[in-house]
Amino acid sequence: APGWVVAGSGSALSFNGTNQYLSATIPALPSNYTISAWVYLRSGGTDANRLGVLTGTDCGDSVELLIHSTNTSATDSQYLELGRCDAFNGQLSSRAVPLNQWTYIAVTVSSNKNIAFYIDGSAAGGWSAPGRNTELGPEIHLADNVTRHFNGMLDEVQIWNRVLTQGDIQTNMYQVPNLADSGLVAYWPMVTDAGSVLTPDASGRGHTGLFSTCRPLQAM
Repeated sequence: APGWVVAGSGSALSFNGTNQYLSATIPALPSNYTISAWVYLRSGGTDANRLGVLTGTDCGDSVELLIHSTNTSATDSQYLELGRCDAFNGQLSSRAVPLNQWTYIAVTVSSNKNIAFYIDGSAAGGWSAPGRNTELGPEIHLADNVTRHFNGMLDEVQIWNRVLTQGDIQTNMYQVPNLADSGLVAYWPMVTDAGSVLTPDASGRGHTGLFSTCRPLQAM
């Protein structure tokens, strides 16, 4: 059964860092989008073994939102990266994501592929990716693809088909997004019935997530 845990006033989905992930299908977004989520890292990633907050179903299937250190130590400072398996490594955020505490992260990709990171609502650097394939989706995993194992918890995951302002991101940290806003592509508040493997998409767009375990490794 999924690792549902109490997180603050609500619930969150806990991943074991070995073989658990949430899969969903969304409209493909080449650019001009925002990804945001509350994350709780029990352990960090390294430059060789990166944690996947959002990935494709296999190497290169989607752009990836990753967290890792700059070296071989999983306990050193952890940074956000937007990259693509077998295509490009992105530049890292200028601020770190701490271990063992809830942190709100967001990344925006503009129509001309300017990438900006936010941590707890504050700007955290960015870079420009002209010519890079920044397409998000359509098949995605939250917490893992094949090797991006995520050891921690995720909550309030949102995907938008536009670049949110810093003010929008700060507002969404602590309240439910406007579900009537056509820009909201998917919203997983990680609330479900105990024992269910389905995670409803509260945006009303029907992008229900499926919690899975024990997926055999695939060739990279």
